[in-house]
Amino acid sequence: MRSFFTLCVVLLLATAALLLGCRIEKTGEGATKKVDIETPLGSVHVNPSVNPKDLGVSVYPGATQAGEDGGKNVTVNGFGGAKVQVFRYHSDDGPAKLLDFYRKELAKFGDVTECHGSVSFVAGHMLCSDSGSQTNLVTGVGQNRHIVSVKSEGGGSSFKLLVLQGRGDKEKEGL
Repeated sequence: MRSFFTLCVVLLLATAALLLGCRIEKTGEGATKKVDIETPLGSVHVNPSVNPKDLGVSVYPGATQAGEDGGKNVTVNGFGGAKVQVFRYHSDDGPAKLLDFYRKELAKFGDVTECHGSVSFVAGHMLCSDSGSQTNLVTGVGQNRHIVSVKSEGGGSSFKLLVLQGRGDKEKEGL
């Protein structure tokens, strides 16, 4: 019983130490809101002020950004860390035209894999499933990927451009 009490006290003190070392800062409103969270174990930064040119992939000609909240840059430091950049767009063109455009665009990063449905990654390996209505084009190696996700919407298409950059991954090719 005494060791259980000691364990509880140690956990409580460790939790208090972590919480005392946390800092959360929010600036801006709505689509311009920026959030920074700092802890002794790592940090998370969400920044809406990102430029699609940072992706290294061209935006489909004539596409418009989807809503005020169309782009985000999320950086996680600690526990290996990661950087995720996401942009959402709409085009009056159908999915076939967008997919043709992005197959060529992504080829500069290596082989392009096409998934009909959802895509996920486990231990750096890509898994495709037949669930979902979108088509995903994926290129890259390990934790570093470029992804274009396209689905039919109304008379046109909606699509997302994503860049995933894992930190600490020995395979830095593909981005």
